Amino acid sequence: WSHGLQDGDANVERLPKLWGICPAAGGSGATEVVPAECSVPEASPPYSNHTDHFAGARKYLSGDTGMLCTLPDYARFLEMLIRRGVAADGQRVLSSASVDALCRRRLQGVTCEGPLARMLGLAGPLSPYPASFNYGWVLTHPEEGGIGAIAPHDHPGCNIGNGYAGTHSRLYAEEESYIVIGVQVMDHHGTGVLDPVLRDPVVAAFLDAWR
Repeated sequence: WSHGLQDGDANVERLPKLWGICPAAGGSGATEVVPAECSVPEASPPYSNHTDHFAGARKYLSGDTGMLCTLPDYARFLEMLIRRGVAADGQRVLSSASVDALCRRRLQGVTCEGPLARMLGLAGPLSPYPASFNYGWVLTHPEEGGIGAIAPHDHPGCNIGNGYAGTHSRLYAEEESYIVIGVQVMDHHGTGVLDPVLRDPVVAAFLDAWR
């Protein structure tokens, strides 16, 4: 384990089981949920996205896959941003300028026309709503128009983060509100079923109740 847990550590049993989505047998187009290790697609060269962050020639720190923490800690992080960088105990963690950059500023010269941008819904005019990817998460841009086409769950003016294991978060800093959905399901096959089946209905219900 690269994050402090060793074999035999009793805390290992506290980790939630990780699942995976893969196409169901028979070619019907349906999907099924299986243990994550059984959902890795066969490919040549071998598919390695699930191991690149801790092994092999492409080993890297897993900062790009999101925070490794509990849901309560994730909530504390978002609440810190709502308080403009101040933790619950009053200690300043980030400067106000850093929070402003993280939640509002945009990186210049970022290409939004590639496969990853399309997967994230940020492919320029093909995007379902005005948004860009900055500082590790999505920032929506209601001031750029197109709001009439936004679905009820795509509340304007928010930051959206998706984690490596399907975790989904939305921060509505101006309204001092947020939601974190701990999914723990990998989609190595790119089926795209998590959004319509789980994330979108949950976020829609959250916003309906909030309004």
